[in-house]
Amino acid sequence: MVRRVLSASMYPTPHAELRRPVWRRVLTPVAAIALATGAQLIRLTGAQVLNTVWAEDGAVFLRDAYNRPFSHALFHTYAGYLHVVPRLLAELASDVPAKDASIVMSGGSALLVAMLSVVVFRASRDVISSTLVRVALAASMVVLPATALETLDNAANLHWYLMFAAFWVLLWRPTSRTERVVACMVVAAAALCDPLSVVLAPVALARWIALPHRGERAVTIAYGTALAVQLAFAVGAQSNPLHVAPGVLSVSKVFGLRVAAASILGDQITNRLFLTWGWTLAWLGGAAVIAIVVFGVRRWNSRWVVVALAVLASAAVFFIPMTLRWEPSLIPIKGADALGGGSRYMVVPVLLLISAFLVIADQAGQRWRNAPVAGVVAAALVFGWGPGFLVRNERSLGPTWRTGITQAKTRCPSTGGTVRVPIPPQLPKGRWVVPVPCDRLR
Repeated sequence: MVRRVLSASMYPTPHAELRRPVWRRVLTPVAAIALATGAQLIRLTGAQVLNTVWAEDGAVFLRDAYNRPFSHALFHTYAGYLHVVPRLLAELASDVPAKDASIVMSGGSALLVAMLSVVVFRASRDVISSTLVRVALAASMVVLPATALETLDNAANLHWYLMFAAFWVLLWRPTSRTERVVACMVVAAAALCDPLSVVLAPVALARWIALPHRGERAVTIAYGTALAVQLAFAVGAQSNPLHVAPGVLSVSKVFGLRVAAASILGDQITNRLFLTWGWTLAWLGGAAVIAIVVFGVRRWNSRWVVVALAVLASAAVFFIPMTLRWEPSLIPIKGADALGGGSRYMVVPVLLLISAFLVIADQAGQRWRNAPVAGVVAAALVFGWGPGFLVRNERSLGPTWRTGITQAKTRCPSTGGTVRVPIPPQLPKGRWVVPVPCDRLR
């Protein structure tokens, strides 16, 4: 009985593969990846994004790639857990001329997010029938306002995108060996980059029950194996000290404002309304999300399990880290022109709520066949996302990477050694630097 319910709601019969020419099957995703990559690279104003290395990308991952053996750097924990994908990208950056390392780190991060967005578009095809709604889902990874402040073109925060993509991959029924390999790689990469991906375990369990075929269970096995490796390292790692939240109410208010309200209105409009409405907006945002989800599940319930899992995962991805690693900057100050810090913690919760909304909208479109539901949803998202597309943040202020490398060459002693190349952010002064061996600069 449980298997039948899960199969009907989460894993319908996969779409038959269309007999399209090979060039179209290759050109379409390549063009989408190029467009999504370019969109990310132009969002940051000020210093060129390909000429900067942001925070941990340089001070942790590129530093270790330059100064540690490959195997030690790859499986060296930071902040209490493994970061396999950022470290692999840093290893690649360390193999090119030092002046081009910023291109690999920043451009490579944008490219990986673009590729993941195409995977999400593909993986959602059995759950969401409307192509336009699936485009909106995939585009949300690229243009969502919450991604612009801390996670944009940044390898250290790739785990958020990987986690979101893994959610959809666990709902996917690949129809070819290539698709199964891609699916296994995505879920394994997500688990090997963040132990918080354990919140996807209910989705993986549902997949295991609903899809008993050995080939379809390979994705679940890949996820479970990688998660076991991650947790094994995390248990023995020296983690960051915990900063427990002041209370459930504080966390709930931030969720209502920065996740619930922002998922409907976008960050910019939410910020403007907060200036006048204050925390009332948080409760209204939470109530609106509950109303949308309850109404959608009751009226169009053929995908109710997907909607429920997306909402529960959104809450879990937010409440778990926020309860254990609270940041006072998460609380915005009324009258200040900012929603507060910690925007990286909002990305996946907002994306998952938007996923629930889009699944409901797609179901509504199928029920009302002549109603332009997909167009209305796309227009609403553009209205919310548009004001936050271009952004200027601390990275925009530099310093630039190539200038730092040029200056570092003049400071290298003839006997070798290392030189410290400054990177953004500039504060606290002297913290964000990359020790580069002089033999890499010659």
